Amino acid sequence: MDKQEFLLEVQKKAKLESINDAEEASKAVMHVLKRRITKNEEKDLKSQLSAGERDLWREEPEKISELEKIREKHGGVSKFNRDEFFTAVNEHSGNKFDARKITKAVFGVLKRQVSEGESQDVESQLPVDLKEIWEQS
Repeated sequence: MDKQEFLLEVQKKAKLESINDAEEASKAVMHVLKRRITKNEEKDLKSQLSAGERDLWREEPEKISELEKIREKHGGVSKFNRDEFFTAVNEHSGNKFDARKITKAVFGVLKRQVSEGESQDVESQLPVDLKEIWEQS
């Protein structure tokens, strides 16, 4: 699957108006997810995606340094629950989308792109209430 196919699938699953909305929504979810999983897990997950899909994980340099500070402070991950995850997705996307809907859509498309083992590895790093969203997607 390439980036365009990924975004079309997210657009369809989340019932978004445009592919640009799908890209914005995907980036919001992925940028928050990368704060919730370890660097090594992020690297493993991204290694199973196409180059275009990996582009969705990129952030501006000033946000990367913020991410590194958060990860260091919390032993490699930011510890937050499902509601805090949704709040962070909303903040990242400017409250443009339904955070639960886009999270479930992006998680679902991501899960289809990676091996069962990798999916389980990501799931193992999520809190129980966010694991439910990963499992249901």
